Amino acid sequence: TLRDPHQNWVAPLLARGAAATMGNVYEPYLALTPNLDIFYERLRNGFNFAESAYASIKVLSWMNTFVGDPLYRPFPVVPAEEGGPEALAWTAYREGALTWFRESRAAGERKLQESARRLRSGIVYEGLGLLQRDAANDIGAALLSFERAQQCYTNGNDVARVAIDRIRSLQTANRTKEALALTRKSGRLFQAAPVANVFRAIEAELAPPPSPAQSP
Repeated sequence: TLRDPHQNWVAPLLARGAAATMGNVYEPYLALTPNLDIFYERLRNGFNFAESAYASIKVLSWMNTFVGDPLYRPFPVVPAEEGGPEALAWTAYREGALTWFRESRAAGERKLQESARRLRSGIVYEGLGLLQRDAANDIGAALLSFERAQQCYTNGNDVARVAIDRIRSLQTANRTKEALALTRKSGRLFQAAPVANVFRAIEAELAPPPSPAQSP
């Protein structure tokens, strides 16, 4: 239950002053529950509760519930290292994204591309790609931004994450063969890293093994 302030944890936490919490009214399969590492990483980097929650789930499901103040933001908008490259990149992305939604896509896109080139920032290119894909449904532009983000990133985890962004974008565009080829290439590139399991799972999703032949 989500409503009884005396049972379980969601309603009791809110009744006792918590700003926000999350829970499942029923298990939406483990693969569809929130990725808490992504949720925490977004929250720590200055996103609000609603943004962090939305980023942490693979699909929308009525079983996943995020309850409380959607604008709850417990951490600074940018990391504490003021003036560092990452802080500058997050500030540039935030300004470009605000321009995108307050003025127009064209104005925001120009601002983000300029910042990404000037800072050579994978963060800004990746953020631009997500806006192009999810806000504008422009898969072609998103794929180009994701490729540029991969070229800028030096951390393997960042490169792998953007590869997954590219694969999911290709899936959205029904370009399954290209998505499968990129999945296999990425799996070979990261075969010694834990993320290899993710690429194996995506490959099984894109090209499921044939069902075993039934014996007569």
